Amino acid sequence: MKEVLNDSGNEVKIVVIWSLTETVRINPSLAQETLKILNTLLNNPSNYIEFTIAKILGWIIQINPNISHDASKILKNLFSNSDKSESALSLVELGKVKPVEEAFKVFKDILSDPYVDRYA
Repeated sequence: MKEVLNDSGNEVKIVVIWSLTETVRINPSLAQETLKILNTLLNNPSNYIEFTIAKILGWIIQINPNISHDASKILKNLFSNSDKSESALSLVELGKVKPVEEAFKVFKDILSDPYVDRYA
C-alpha cells in the first residue's frame, strides 16, 4: 500500500484517507494501523492532505479513544506545520475522550513548541 500511496496523486490519497476513516468506523481496532498510514502520507504532504488528515483525526479519536496518545503526536505535528483551525477542532475531540489534564498537556506542549506560530 505504501508504494501505491507514494506513487499516487493527491486525489487518490484523499480518497484513501476518507476510506480509512470509514474502515475505522466499521472496525475501530484498525485505528492504530490507520495512524501509521496517515503518518506515511504526511511524509510528503500537500496542504489539502494535511487539512484532510487534521479533519479526520477528530473523528478517529471519537471512534477509538485508545489511539488518542498517538493521534495527539500527529496533531502536534499538524498544528506546527499546517492548518491550525482543523487541528484545533481535532484537539477538542481529544479533550472529549481524555482527562482534561492530559488534553491540556497536549495543548500546552503545542503552544510551547518554538516552531508553532501562535498568531497564524
